[in-house]
Amino acid sequence: MFGKWKYMVPIGITAILVVAKFYDKGARKERSLRSVAQEELRLPRFGKVRRFQLYSQEGEAFDSASHLEGKVWVASFIFTRCQGPCPMMAQKMAGLQQHLFEKNDPTQLVSISMDPDYDTPFVLKAFGDKYAADYQRWTFLTGAKPTIIELAKEVFRVPAGEEPDMHSTRFILVDSESYIRGYYDAQSGAAELRKAIQQLSQEQPDVLATT
Repeated sequence: MFGKWKYMVPIGITAILVVAKFYDKGARKERSLRSVAQEELRLPRFGKVRRFQLYSQEGEAFDSASHLEGKVWVASFIFTRCQGPCPMMAQKMAGLQQHLFEKNDPTQLVSISMDPDYDTPFVLKAFGDKYAADYQRWTFLTGAKPTIIELAKEVFRVPAGEEPDMHSTRFILVDSESYIRGYYDAQSGAAELRKAIQQLSQEQPDVLATT
């Protein structure tokens, strides 16, 4: 009797090890597939926003490194004399500001003037007041025109020209590492942008914890 069990015990152990190895392999495969799926859902990267310096609606120097580094933010290009899409863009940004406030989301908003000769800090402040801007969250920027055109074309990779109305009507989402993660049509992409902001907060949860 004992001799019979002497041979069965090693066989039983081997069977258990085989089954355990099978389940471990299956679990690792499942984790791998889940990781691939999560990676595919990640927002793409379109390039990194380099450090820039402009002036805020308060007339103060604005350094992106000190004001935006480590934060998720949304940029847009507008000008206050615009009779075309800019009022709509400002209204959409105001709606986004309200949405972020309700969600207790610290995402920052930045609107850059394409008409800096006219859009002085004083003019930008009046424009922001018109749309109930919270200047702790939503900043309006101006500066030298060549700098802004270069910033739009070379850094944010959107259309820009000498005439103010030659500007992009898209919102640009930037992550906490200064990478552009998406471009969203101001008129029709509001819901998609909000979803992307939420996705970034899940991808980079430390942003919400440390901001």
